[in-house]
Amino acid sequence: AVRWFASQGQFEAARPVASGPVLNALLAINNQWPLEVDGNRTVDWLEIYSGAVAEKSLAGWKLRLADADAQSGEPEREYAFPADAKIASGGLLLLVFSNNVRSPYHTGFKIPGGGGTFTLVDAAGSVADRLVYPAQRENLSYSRYRDGVPSFAVNNFPRPGRSPPDNGALPPILLL
Repeated sequence: AVRWFASQGQFEAARPVASGPVLNALLAINNQWPLEVDGNRTVDWLEIYSGAVAEKSLAGWKLRLADADAQSGEPEREYAFPADAKIASGGLLLLVFSNNVRSPYHTGFKIPGGGGTFTLVDAAGSVADRLVYPAQRENLSYSRYRDGVPSFAVNNFPRPGRSPPDNGALPPILLL
């Protein structure tokens, strides 16, 4: 399905949205954007989006992080979601990446700015989503173009816990 937006003079293709929890956005080097859910501290964060048709329990799920630099000496880090963790259909869940654990949604480690791989693992041990992210720049988030769609973009105005702002049109995908 292709939609024409006359006011913008452009095509915007209907893009598929994830049907379950996916890694949606991250900010690895944050020294500018206070995070309200963490007492307005400037901390690293990662957002998970769920395109599931109903609320999804994340009990037993894990998030793994490996540095891009195999020589960094850092072992793979792992965060286990709390037993009562849930994400609403179309909802966003925010994880705080800080060495200080102040809530069940604090990981106890930071996001490496040099790039890495996040792996979201479900309760059965299957990979639900994987995100290989490149080296990051200060105060810019790396996020999906729209919640749950496959394409990622660098975002000048991070919005943790909210849908990303419009950063301009992607080239159209025409389905014939």
